[in-house]
Amino acid sequence: TLALRPGLQGVARAVSANFPSTLVRTMSVKVGDHLPSVDLFEETPANNVNTRDLCAGRKVLLFAVPGAFTPGCS
Repeated sequence: TLALRPGLQGVARAVSANFPSTLVRTMSVKVGDHLPSVDLFEETPANNVNTRDLCAGRKVLLFAVPGAFTPGCS
């Protein structure tokens, strides 16, 4: 269930009306898939973090927000 402040409910309806459900795609990442080795920056380029190193030997939950004012955003 999505709960929004009253002022945002109208905005969310207007935004979601522009994205028909036919645009929904299936998830391309599956349980057990490995993340690619990618270098990311934590706050500054001097603080380099590699996804493979960060996730080595761990179980990781990957969460991505599909867009503002969507159910996953709140």
